[in-house]
Formats: sequence, structure tokens, C-alpha cells
Amino acid sequence: LPVYEIDENTLKRIAESSASELEKVFSLLASIADKVKKDGWENPILFSIGERAELISQLFQARQKNTQETLKELSELITEINAVESERKTMNLSPQAFSVFRILKENHIHSAEEIARLANNIFAQYPYWGKSSEQLRTVKQELYSLFLNKGITTEQSYDLINKIIQLIRRAQE
Repeated sequence: LPVYEIDENTLKRIAESSASELEKVFSLLASIADKVKKDGWENPILFSIGERAELISQLFQARQKNTQETLKELSELITEINAVESERKTMNLSPQAFSVFRILKENHIHSAEEIARLANNIFAQYPYWGKSSEQLRTVKQELYSLFLNKGITTEQSYDLINKIIQLIRRAQE
């Protein structure tokens, strides 16, 4: 089965393919997995898209989704990957700051871009936060302060920062 490079023409190539719908499903799953493996380190948000693809795959294999539903949902993920890649390039943020932006945006935080740009400075100031527990602690404290100053509740800040750190750490593995 072919593994397609994910870009703006992927869905067109799949649609024009003579492969069966079942083969298209498995090709899309492999293509998404390849994209996450290849580019997740520079765009950690791809890991969450990859996890959603894996869930779709599990539901399909358990016969809780039919081929057409699965193909439609995987096509939507391809569209999302393309949008995320385009957005990341346009915004010119570090991988860490872009992850902050996407997670805040997904959680309907209105000042997501402003917070992400400020978080970019925090990550740049503590470049070893992934290896140093002291720097990690400082990064978390500064992110909490930033989030609270922007009107995000303490509980929501805690949850969001944990999601952000967990996602970025996966990319560093």
C-alpha cells in the first residue's frame, strides 16, 4: 500500500487512486503515522492528531465505524494537518510556542496568540527545561503567572500547562 506524503494534494491523489476504499483507509493511516513520526519533533501538535488517527483506526478495526465513515474522518485529519502546517509557518513561532497556541486555541482561550508569543520568550530563556528539573519548574511557574495574568483560572491553567508540557516532551523523545 502506498504511503502518501501529506500535503495540499494528498486528498486529490487518494480520490484519483484506483485503490479500494479499504486500501485508502490503510494508506491514510500509514501516511498520518509517517507524518507524525517524521515531523512531530518540529510540530508537536501532530502527536495529538496522530492519537486521533489511532483512535479512528481502533474503532474501525473493532467494526464500530464503517469504511466510509473512517475514510471521511481520516480525510478530515489530513485537512487539519495541512491547516496546522500552514498556520505554523505563517505564525513563525517556535515548536513549543506553536503548541501553546494550538492547545489554547482548542480550549477557546481568546488571547491564545498573544500568550503563545509571550510563552515563546519563556521557552527561549530556559532552553534546557526539557532536561533540567529546575528550569522546568521555572518554566511552569512563569507560564502559570502568564496564564493567570491573562485571565485564565488557576485550575484551567494547571490543566493547560500539563497538556502543553506533556505534548512538547513527546516531541523531544
